[in-house]
Amino acid sequence: MVRSDIAIFELFVNHPDLIKTFITTRPDVHYTMRAEEIKEVTKRLDAVFIPDDPSLPLIHMEFQGYSDPKIYYRAVAGGCMLGYLDRTINVCIMFFDKEQDPKTPPLYEWAMSPLIGLSVIYLPDIVEQLRLVKNPAAGLLGLLTIKKKEIAATAPQDYQLIVRSSLPRRIRENYVKLFMYWLMQLLGDEMDDQEVRDMLGILMPIEDTKAYKRIAKVVGVKYEQQLHEKDEALHKKDEALHKKDEALHKNLEHQILKEKANIDRFKLLKDEGQISKELFVSITLPMKQELASLRKQLRAQKKGKTPLS
Repeated sequence: MVRSDIAIFELFVNHPDLIKTFITTRPDVHYTMRAEEIKEVTKRLDAVFIPDDPSLPLIHMEFQGYSDPKIYYRAVAGGCMLGYLDRTINVCIMFFDKEQDPKTPPLYEWAMSPLIGLSVIYLPDIVEQLRLVKNPAAGLLGLLTIKKKEIAATAPQDYQLIVRSSLPRRIRENYVKLFMYWLMQLLGDEMDDQEVRDMLGILMPIEDTKAYKRIAKVVGVKYEQQLHEKDEALHKKDEALHKKDEALHKNLEHQILKEKANIDRFKLLKDEGQISKELFVSITLPMKQELASLRKQLRAQKKGKTPLS
């Protein structure tokens, strides 16, 4: 399962202008995003979006990926705490599922009024709207709402929506990296990297490429047979290299590196002041426990014992 609160935070930290997808504002306005810390009460808010036009309101957003009957009060209180910035504050709650919304009166009714700076949005509705206009953000955000049984049907289209978009190259590459990482987290151990790539159609079969067709047309069947024989030889070699113990060993090492990279990434966020020490500890504790378990399994596997119970 994707850790939705961490995932959405990482997305908006790297692409804060994505907030414009959810609100009405001028297209020339750009935002920065930070996890604002209220020092008086040692409170760090989920996300505060700051427009480069000081006449526009700040947006305090709460990302809600689980049921919490007090979320409306927490969100409004967080917005009030930002009063020291001497700016108009709008508060927005993003629910990852409509069923997570407690609809607390009278705050829910206030959120339905366009005259009050409190609003509620539901991520599945946003994703659906983005899909209709082929916005590449739908490919990423959809992974936070998708069910496992729907992955095979939707993930390939979402991936293509990102890679074929007109986003700047750096942003597009970042979207692709996040998409692949979130997808692997969602799948767990059900698919390895190559199976995921096959599902997404990342590697086109060689006989379907334009280069192959041009070569085959000129050289003829002989060259095609040579390629076929070479492909068979590579396939046999690949089978020999992927015996059970060796594959298990590599998979454990890969998972260990992935967990270490996750911990290092959040350590960097902590060192840069983007998340608090307490949040860092709560996020990385299960990661460190998983890392210790993986290392224990790897040691047992090297000794020839059964690594998994």
